Amino acid sequence: MKNKRKKSLVRKVIYSILVIALLLFLVSTISPKNAVRATMLVHGASPVSTFRCNPVYAPKTSKSLGENLYSISNKYAYKNGYGTQISLFHMRTYWGIFHFATPTIPFLP
Repeated sequence: MKNKRKKSLVRKVIYSILVIALLLFLVSTISPKNAVRATMLVHGASPVSTFRCNPVYAPKTSKSLGENLYSISNKYAYKNGYGTQISLFHMRTYWGIFHFATPTIPFLP
C-alpha cells in the first residue's frame, strides 16, 4: 500500500515540475526579444551570450522579404549543427501574445 502511495506522489511531483516548466517557457515567450533568447538557449547557444545579446527588429530585411524578422549582432551569433552562423530569426505570433522565433540563415537580399 505504501509503495503505491509513493509512486503516486512521485508521479504527481514529476507532472507538477513539467507543468511549471511549460508555464515558465510560455511566459518567457511573451516578449519577442525573450522568444529569440529562449530559442537561442534551446538550440545550444552559450547562456552568457544569450542573456547579453539584444535582439532588434530588422525593418529593411523584414520589408524586403515580407516577414517579421529579428536579428542579433554577429558578436553573439552562434553556429548550428551544419556550421552556419545564425543571427537572424523569423518571428511568429500565436494567440496574439505568445511569440516563437525560428532561426533563419541570413543572406543578402
